[in-house]
Amino acid sequence: MCTDNAGAMKARQAKESLYSRLGKEKKIGVFVDNLYESHKGNDQIGHMFKHVDRDRFVDNVVKFLVAGTGGANKYKGRNMKDVHSGMDITSSDFLAAGGDVQAVMKELKYGENEIQEVVCALVSFVPVVVTK
Repeated sequence: MCTDNAGAMKARQAKESLYSRLGKEKKIGVFVDNLYESHKGNDQIGHMFKHVDRDRFVDNVVKFLVAGTGGANKYKGRNMKDVHSGMDITSSDFLAAGGDVQAVMKELKYGENEIQEVVCALVSFVPVVVTK
């Protein structure tokens, strides 16, 4: 899906940044806040969030998404490999987290194009996040 639609995603990004289409920093913050709750309540991956500070998670992920989707900030946090190091994330865990991303985005009324672009960006991190 991602490879097949790369041209369309690039064209949409050239017309209007994903950052803008996601509602800029404020709406990205709502998305990440809801995502934290979804991850924490997910039967498969919720245990990974048992000791994750909500405010720190939201702040870091918002900054990461703002920078990665065309916003003005520069992300200065840890890289994806280091953040997920030692968590023994499986492909199944990754898919569960991705399901949360899609469900939360649908709840927040994001369009299919935006959901696809976020999911495709996340899929690019599989080699450094999925370690088990």
